[in-house]
Amino acid sequence: MKKLIPVALMALVLASCQTSIPTNLTGVRTVGIANGMGGKLTRNKVGTTVFNNAYESTEVPSITSKVSETAARNLKSRFSTVKILPVQATAAKQGFLATNQNINEEAFKVAAINAAKQQNLDAVWVLYPRKYAPYQSRGAALSGYEHRQDGMLGFSNESAACIAYSELLNVETGQVIAAPSTSFNMAPTLLISSRGLPSRKWQKRLSDYDAASRADIINAATEAGRDRVVFLLNASNITTSAAR
Repeated sequence: MKKLIPVALMALVLASCQTSIPTNLTGVRTVGIANGMGGKLTRNKVGTTVFNNAYESTEVPSITSKVSETAARNLKSRFSTVKILPVQATAAKQGFLATNQNINEEAFKVAAINAAKQQNLDAVWVLYPRKYAPYQSRGAALSGYEHRQDGMLGFSNESAACIAYSELLNVETGQVIAAPSTSFNMAPTLLISSRGLPSRKWQKRLSDYDAASRADIINAATEAGRDRVVFLLNASNITTSAAR
């Protein structure tokens, strides 16, 4: 009996991690896409000590446009009309560890709903960055698109990632009608998608890499963003497709 108690507790914890907002798509035929991810790629090198760390934030607008296109392709498998809306996210106040990918989520949702209303759409799918708290002790708080290199004890691990969350909002009521689980810290895979990269010598600026390496990093970040979109749509029970 004693052995069964921990198992039961673990099952309860895991079940709580999978709690999702019920999906209600009744009457939803037309959808807008509001992408609040921005075009910044945050670059973090995390060394053995803080003296070996490095940080850069650089503009790569092509990532966000391609991620929006992937969202549109998937949503078109479910809805009759899908439009990418020109909604700009407003930056939130930043703390010492925050990246410039943090946004005012509520203001962004209001702007997204207003843009969707102008297009006479039934709902709007909003995508925005979310901070991944466990990374705060290992450099800047992770949020949005990131290129990262961890170098501990002589080993180097390099990757590109997209850390984001999404909601489908009813344009008329403003209510959330579809979203994935909100238990981020208990189930971090719900918040982050990543792509591995070959380890290379870290450059202070993205522009310092040769053209092939630079394209490799940008492509990995883009693919991580596309992975994130497909996961979020499927986890929200909005679509079951995986169009790139």
